[in-house]
Amino acid sequence: MAETYFILSPVITRSFDKNVHKRFLATYRLSVKWDRSGIPFHEYVQDLIARGQIEVSELEEFLNEELLYGNQRSISMYDLYGNYADIQNGQKILARIQKYYPYIDSFPYHNILFQPFHDNIRELVSVRVKFGLDAVTVQKLIMIFSEKCTVSSKTGRHSEYSYITVEIDFTRNLLFVKTEPKSGVLEEDKRHANLTEKNFKIVKKMFQLQINEFADRHKAVLCNINTELYRQVYSKMVQAQPKKMEEYISTVTDDFLDKLEIKNYREKLAHNNIFHVKDFLTKMVEHILITNILYESAETGTLEDVEGYVTYIKFSDGTNISARIRGETYTEPIFSSEAFMALRASINNAERITILKIAWLNEFRGTRVSYDASDSQCLGIHLYKHHTKEEFDYAVNKYREIESRTFEEDSAVTAMEA
Repeated sequence: MAETYFILSPVITRSFDKNVHKRFLATYRLSVKWDRSGIPFHEYVQDLIARGQIEVSELEEFLNEELLYGNQRSISMYDLYGNYADIQNGQKILARIQKYYPYIDSFPYHNILFQPFHDNIRELVSVRVKFGLDAVTVQKLIMIFSEKCTVSSKTGRHSEYSYITVEIDFTRNLLFVKTEPKSGVLEEDKRHANLTEKNFKIVKKMFQLQINEFADRHKAVLCNINTELYRQVYSKMVQAQPKKMEEYISTVTDDFLDKLEIKNYREKLAHNNIFHVKDFLTKMVEHILITNILYESAETGTLEDVEGYVTYIKFSDGTNISARIRGETYTEPIFSSEAFMALRASINNAERITILKIAWLNEFRGTRVSYDASDSQCLGIHLYKHHTKEEFDYAVNKYREIESRTFEEDSAVTAMEA
C-alpha cells in the first residue's frame, strides 16, 4: 500500500515507552516540541510522515534497532554445539525460514509497522543476516517475532505487542532470546518467560539446533566471577593495610588471651574456632578496611583495578546452607557485609552460585546485570536499564571471559592428574 495511506497504529507505538518515542524524535530535534504538544505519539509522527518530514522506513529502522537491544532486557543465552557450516549460506537459511513464513522473500526483511487493517498480522516481523568477508557465509542471523497481548495499566486495558528477538551467533556457537519484561500482561502464555520458551522452540526446530546443556557449569562460572571480583577488592585492602599490622594483631591476641585466662586454650581451639582470636581480629581488620574502600568508591562510582562488585548472591552448598545475601535495595556491594564475610568460606566450598547480581564498573558509568543459572539449559542474563549493543556485549563478554578461565583451569588440573 502506498505511503500516502499509511496509518500508524497506537497498538504498535504503545509497545515502546515514552523514552523511546523521545529518542526517535530527538534525531529530528522535535522531542521537546512533541512533549509540549500533548499530541499522542502515533498521531504526531503520522502527521510528520504525511507531510514528508519523516520517512516510514526511518521509523521502522529505528524501532528495529531498538528491538535488538534497548528494553529487551531479559535475555536467555544458549550454548550451541555441532557444526552448522552446511546451513551457513544466505539462500539455505532463507529457504528454511520460508518453510514456516513464506512471505519472507529476501534479506533484510522488516515489517514492524504492518498496517492495522491487514487481515494477517504476521508473527515474524524482521529478519537480517550478517555475512562474513566472503559475502556468502552467514555469521549472525537475527529474527524478531511479535505477539499481540492485553496489558492492564492505570489507564485501563489495552492491546499492544510484545517482541521477541532471537539472535544466532554462528561464530561463537551462541543463541540469544531477548524479551522485554513487561508488567500487567493478562494472558499467561503471553508473558515474557513463556514467549522466550515458545520462540526458542520455533527457531531450534527450524534450524535443527543442538543445545549443549549447562547442567551446573554456569553455576561454577558464577562462583568464579564472585571470587575474582572479591580478590580484586581484597588486593586493594592489602595495599591499604598499615605496615606491621600482622605483628600488631599477634601482640593484641596475646594480650587478649592473657586477660581472658582461658584454661586449656590449645585443646579448646582444636575443637571450636570461636577460640581463634587472631583469626577473628584479622577478619575484623579486613572487614573494616574493605568497608572503607567501598564506602569511598561509592562517592565516585569508580574503583581503580576493580571491574565490579557483587550486590546479590543466591547459593546452596547442597547440605547445610541455602542462603541469599543482598545489598541494600539490591544495589549496594555485599563484600563489606557481615553476612558475606561469615559465609565467604561456605560460598567458596560450595563452588556453585545460582544467581549473581553485579554492578560492573565500566566505561558506561556502570552496568547492572543479573546472571541466573537456575535453568540447566541456559544462562539467564538480565540488564536493569535500557541498554546499548556495547553494554549487552560487555555483559556477555565478561561472563565468557571468566568461563574460559574456569574451564582452562579444570583442563590444567585434569592434565596434571593424568
